[in-house]
Amino acid sequence: MTTVEVATKLDQSPNSKPPYPIWVEPGLLVGSFVCYCFAIEYTAFLIPMVLLFFLYLPLAIHGLLHRFTLDRINGVNISVVSVFLLSLALTILAQGDFDSLETAGLVLFGLPFLIPIAIVPVVSSRMGSFPDSKFLQGLLLAVPLGAPASGISVNMIATLASGEFDHWIS
Repeated sequence: MTTVEVATKLDQSPNSKPPYPIWVEPGLLVGSFVCYCFAIEYTAFLIPMVLLFFLYLPLAIHGLLHRFTLDRINGVNISVVSVFLLSLALTILAQGDFDSLETAGLVLFGLPFLIPIAIVPVVSSRMGSFPDSKFLQGLLLAVPLGAPASGISVNMIATLASGEFDHWIS
């Protein structure tokens, strides 16, 4: 079988099923969230949190690019990926140095609430109609799950900017 034949056999339509079980994406994201909750108190959970999230991220991006439908998991994915990328951009612009608690609070806790609200009009204008209730439920489910996304991006850039990797290794 040639590479052209293999490439044409891959179904990239929105109705295609992912090549992995349906619970993998939410499982990785929830695992990352649980590790995030423990990492607040115990630094040993930082590495598993980052690993689970970075396993989730490419799966979510691939799902959004190749199998986007207005269902719950895509509502969660679009919100969490957007929160991660926007908080990463804001943290890079601030060079990982948040001089005030309000700025860090906006990135860490404001973006997970604001992004799902901003996604609704964007998706409405692109699709031509208001998103259905399953997609909106996914956006609401993504609000608490966006915290690890913004936390990982802020900690990653702050650590790279300061050069202090002690709390990631200990």
